[in-house]
Amino acid sequence: MWSFGLPRLFDTVGTRVMALIMGTTMPLALIAGLLAWHSYLATISESAGRVAMAANLVRGELVSDLARTRMALRIFLTSGVVYQDVPRAADMLETLSPGSYCIFALIGQDGRILQSFGHNGDSTLRCGRLVIAREDAVSWLRPGPGDARQDVTLLPEKMTPLVRVAAPVSYLDAENRRRNGTIVAVEALSIDALRAMTTEMRTSPSYNSVEIWIASSTVDPVLLARPFSSGETGWSRPALDRAHALFAAGGRSSGFLEAGTYYAVAPLIGDMMIVARSSRNEAEQRALNLFLARVLLIVALLGLEFVAVAYAAHAYVVAPLEKLATAVTDWRRRNVFEVAESRALPLEIRHLERAFRRAIGRLARHEERLRRAGRQQEALIREIHHRVKNNLQIVASLLNLQANRATDTEVREEFQLVRDRVRALATLHRYLYPEGGIAALDIVAFLEELCGQIYLSQGVATNGRVRLRLEVEPVPLSPDQAVPLSLIVNETVNNALRHAFPAGRTGEILVSLKQTGDGRCVLRVRDNGVGLSQASETALRENRKGLGIQLVRGFARQMHGEFHIDTDGGTCFEVNFVLTEPPARGAASLLSDPPALRGLAHGLARGAGEK
Repeated sequence: MWSFGLPRLFDTVGTRVMALIMGTTMPLALIAGLLAWHSYLATISESAGRVAMAANLVRGELVSDLARTRMALRIFLTSGVVYQDVPRAADMLETLSPGSYCIFALIGQDGRILQSFGHNGDSTLRCGRLVIAREDAVSWLRPGPGDARQDVTLLPEKMTPLVRVAAPVSYLDAENRRRNGTIVAVEALSIDALRAMTTEMRTSPSYNSVEIWIASSTVDPVLLARPFSSGETGWSRPALDRAHALFAAGGRSSGFLEAGTYYAVAPLIGDMMIVARSSRNEAEQRALNLFLARVLLIVALLGLEFVAVAYAAHAYVVAPLEKLATAVTDWRRRNVFEVAESRALPLEIRHLERAFRRAIGRLARHEERLRRAGRQQEALIREIHHRVKNNLQIVASLLNLQANRATDTEVREEFQLVRDRVRALATLHRYLYPEGGIAALDIVAFLEELCGQIYLSQGVATNGRVRLRLEVEPVPLSPDQAVPLSLIVNETVNNALRHAFPAGRTGEILVSLKQTGDGRCVLRVRDNGVGLSQASETALRENRKGLGIQLVRGFARQMHGEFHIDTDGGTCFEVNFVLTEPPARGAASLLSDPPALRGLAHGLARGAGEK
């Protein structure tokens, strides 16, 4: 029934009902899940937009601030510089952005610091949240290995974000000679300088969890601002790699989600970038919880629905069908069909039950008619058997009486031979059709009784002067083969008793019936008497005393067998024939003019004519 090699998963009614329920409810559950997922994605998109907006706001403020610093340096350069003017330049920058610059210096072409200035004191400098010795801050002024070509560089300080701003300068040294060098300013980036960002973050609760970081291709992220949170969390390597990959890929603002945290990357100046990140806020967590709750609710409702449907399907559909199937099975075993009819059963099942009752009633009536017909046939068969057996016995008795009245010895012997043939048929009929009915032929017991009967008719004991030895296998013979076989045994054993042991000679007669394994069977009747010479066999064929051998040949042909005579060391009659399957036939097997009876009738007629 099922194609594509599918297993028989939907053979039962319960599984089919469950499949139908799943087919009708799953689309609704899928729609509900998609709506919940869409709501969650909308909340996520709002979070991603919030983080991206924060990154862009900070980027704009920092770009403006760094642009002011670079502009101030350019103005300072165009005014003509002598190395003694470094404090004046630092005062001008401090006027543009108070408290933002840590140190200001002029560096010669050979890398020596010609002049430096800081406003915090003679021995220490304060840059944002960092307080450092002036000698240590001098290292900020010199460019790193990859910073020579960049005018704005992020310094690798974890405590506070520091930016090194450099510009080439031409100055007059102490000897009033023109020299080339670099003017450098170190600026501390602070959220206090990001006024627009601070205002946005303070007026919108959505920014409570936003962190602002600054990083470059050579410096890991440094915290720039976390206005309303405390503590500091590190960066995972996957998030850092993704941030660098996004920055290297495009130069445009972009974002990603990593481990439940939203990231937004915005390019700043040179190789620097702004990274804003934020974990889920209350609204996002509420949306996620709502999504999970809806999914769990859908799964729970589907599970409860499946359990309820499975129980109802079993109680109201499967169980009645199982009871009906059990009732049919009991009817087959005990011939009793009992099903408790209930109004709670579906109408279709009640109709099916009534149809079963009607069909079983018709079958019961039909079986009763068949039983009556069978009893009548058995009675008829028993009557036919009884009459056939009586008729054969009457014929044998009449032949025996006629033989006793005959005065001629040859005539008496002929009547006795015919009587033995009829007795053989009667004995076979008794084995094939006993009083209880038709039975399979017990060929072993039949041949033993038949041979004993022949010995008795000849007045010879089976264990006397001429011994009888039987080697008979339980071969299944059909009536059409059993009749000629019994007559062949009758003729050959009679012939051996009458002619093979003259003048009180002793010996043995062997009756053998065996299967050869290729669907064939071999019947042998062998004696160790005087035997038959070729001349005596020809003489027998030419007179009426050869009737028995002629009958044996005819019976062998009727069995579609091969007949052979061997005269070496006595006489051996052999018939090799093919076994046919015994059919289940009635009492008419011996009455339907089988070939054996036709041969017997032909032999009797010919014997009477020759006489």
